[in-house]
Amino acid sequence: MLEDLETSIQAAMLNLNSLDEFALTEQTDNDRLALNVHQLVDNLSHIRSASAQANVAVPHEIVHAYVDEGEPPDAFMVKQDARARNLSEDLRCKQEAMQTLAMNVRAASERLGLLDT
Repeated sequence: MLEDLETSIQAAMLNLNSLDEFALTEQTDNDRLALNVHQLVDNLSHIRSASAQANVAVPHEIVHAYVDEGEPPDAFMVKQDARARNLSEDLRCKQEAMQTLAMNVRAASERLGLLDT
């Protein structure tokens, strides 16, 4: 399933590249343009059906904040990776702080005779 999805995405990207190249030329080959647009529509349909079968959802944020704004989807992944790393570091620091607090509370409780040693 994921292989079909990947193949469809690659084909759609090739179609987009072809359309981009076509737009930069002075050619007026309407048949070629229609063929590329038709292939792109077919590939996007395949992506939709393959993603539904693979239970893959594209986050709305990618579509709106990146694709619609002309930003590459990879930028979203870089941002999410940095966010995950920051959250992981924050969590690690909080865990260390809680461990230090627990050790200090235990030591103080033992010194005050509040805990059996």
